[in-house]
Amino acid sequence: MTSAVLAALTAKKAAAQPEPVWTRTRRHGPDSLAFDFKAGGSSFTLELVETGSGVALSVTAPTDEARRILRNALVGRFALVCSGGERHVLERRVKDSSPSALLASAAGWIGHVSRLVNDMLGAVRPGGDVPPEFLNLLWWDERPNFGDAAGPWLAARLSGLTPVNGRGRQLGSPPLASVGSIAGWLEQDGSRIWGSGLMGPLGAESLERLRGLRDIRVHAVRGRHTREELMGKAGWEVPEVFGDPALLLPQFLPAGQFLPAEQFSAADRHSSPPVAVVPHLDHRSVLAHLAGPGVQLVDVREGVEAVVAQIAGAQVCISSSLHGIIVAQAYGVPWVWLRISDLLISGDTFKFEDFFTTLEAAAVSACNLPARSLTQPLLTEIAARASLPETTVDVGLVLESFPFRRACSGAGQFTG
Repeated sequence: MTSAVLAALTAKKAAAQPEPVWTRTRRHGPDSLAFDFKAGGSSFTLELVETGSGVALSVTAPTDEARRILRNALVGRFALVCSGGERHVLERRVKDSSPSALLASAAGWIGHVSRLVNDMLGAVRPGGDVPPEFLNLLWWDERPNFGDAAGPWLAARLSGLTPVNGRGRQLGSPPLASVGSIAGWLEQDGSRIWGSGLMGPLGAESLERLRGLRDIRVHAVRGRHTREELMGKAGWEVPEVFGDPALLLPQFLPAGQFLPAEQFSAADRHSSPPVAVVPHLDHRSVLAHLAGPGVQLVDVREGVEAVVAQIAGAQVCISSSLHGIIVAQAYGVPWVWLRISDLLISGDTFKFEDFFTTLEAAAVSACNLPARSLTQPLLTEIAARASLPETTVDVGLVLESFPFRRACSGAGQFTG
C-alpha cells in the first residue's frame, strides 16, 4: 500500500499537478505513511496505516500543546485512541481502495482538520467575541481524560454549537462551566455553572476572587457539598438542582448503540469482561498489573464513546476515577469506589462525597487500600462488594436546566 501511494504521489508531481496540502510525506513504518501539515501555527500529522481489513486514517501531533489543540478542536467529532500513541481516528477505508483515492482522502481530511483547528483558534482570541456558532465553555484540557471531555461532548449535542475552551482567555461572552471539579475556576462576570462541582472546600484566595464576581448564574451543581460551599461562603444563589451532567450520557449514548466499532482501538472491539477497572489518570501505572482474564483495565485517556462502552458493558466497575463511578451509576452497573490510600488524587474524598450526596449514601461501596496490596485475587473480593445505590435526585432537572437552546432531546450525532 505505502509503495503504491508513494508512486501515485510521484506521478502527480511529475504531471505538474497542484501542490498537495501537506508539507512532507514520509514512511512511518513498513505499513504506514505520514503526511505532515501545519494549521494555526502548529504541526500535525495525518497517518495512513494499513490494517488487516483496510486502511485507517488518523491525525496526531508531535507536541503536548499541539495535541491539546487537536483534542479541543476535535472533541466529540472523532474517536480518540491513546493506546500506541494519542491519535484521532478519522476514517477507515476498505483494503482495495486505490492509491489515488487514498491520496484524495488524505488531502480532504487534512483540509477539514485544518479548518476545524483554525476556526477554533479564531474563536478563542483573548478578549475577542465568540462567534455565534460557538459556545464558550470551561473544561480541564491539560491531558486527555474522558471525564473532562464529557462536558464539551454533551454541550455540543445539547446546544448544537461548537464548544471552545475559554479558560483564562476572558472572551467577549462569559463562559459556562459544566462537567468537572471546576466551579471554583470562575474569573469572569456573567459566568454560568451547569452541573460543576468543587475540588474541595473554598479557600481564602478562591473566595476573594469568587466574591468579586457579578451576575454569576448557577443552573445546577454536582452535589450538595458544592451548593453549601457556594451559598455559605461565596454568597451565591444556588438552586436545588443536583447531578453531574455525565449522568445524562445514556440519553445520547444508549447502551449497545455506541459509535461504530471500527472507530475504536482493537482492544475496545471485543466484548467487555465482567469487571471494568477504571484508574484515575494518576493511578494508571500502579493498577496496570490488575488487567487479566475477566478484567478490563479501562484507559480514561480514550474518547467518551470508547470508555463508556467498556464501563456500560461490564458486570461490575471498580474505579478510582470519579467519572468511572458516575458512568457506571448512569448505566446501572454496580460499582466500588477504590481509594488508593498511598497515592491520593486532587480533591481526594471531597468530590466523591459531593457526588454521593445525590445517592443513597448508605449503599455506597468503598474500598480504601494502598496500591501495593492490590492483587487479582483481592480484586475478586472487592468486586463482590459492588453496589448500585439509588439515585435520590431528579436527573431530568439537570437536563432541563441547561442554559442554552436544546438541539435535540435524545440520542444525537455531532457531525465532523
